Amino acid sequence: MDAQGNTEAEDRRDLEACRTGDAGALERLYRRHAPRVYGLALRTLRRRDLAEDVVQETFLNLTKSAAGFRGEARVGTWLSAIALNGSRMRLRDLRRGALPLEQADDVAAPETRQPSGALEGALAKLPDETREILLLAATGVSYEEIGAALSLSADQVRGRLYRARKELLAQMWAEGGEDA
Repeated sequence: MDAQGNTEAEDRRDLEACRTGDAGALERLYRRHAPRVYGLALRTLRRRDLAEDVVQETFLNLTKSAAGFRGEARVGTWLSAIALNGSRMRLRDLRRGALPLEQADDVAAPETRQPSGALEGALAKLPDETREILLLAATGVSYEEIGAALSLSADQVRGRLYRARKELLAQMWAEGGEDA
């Protein structure tokens, strides 16, 4: 069994143990997957505090919905889908202005945020679904797993990813001219 298959077997055992309330199993899943979940949330939200909240919510949701895991995707992919949904909800809240009062003063209007580079700036201008597919693919998730996370077929993922890459490159050319 390869390292990835071994990790998946550990993930499934730990997820099963989480169903019975094993805090140690949750801790092991957190250590293995929190960095990827955080990276996905941070790239989606572009705010550390909100990304940290999404990580916490993702692992809280894991404990609540472990029984609903059907095993159709890897555990890591399932957690990425939970994080992506949490990030989407945070983005909707940001757009509606529905943030807790203590966070309201910290939010910069999208047009005043400074991107951290050409790639981040171009990603920020893409539609949410396009950005999500690119971010999931960048984390090494297979087409089948992206499809499971986004309710698409692998062929749909392949086509959308192709268009997303073209759109990202076009956005980068528009931003940086000939330097991109």
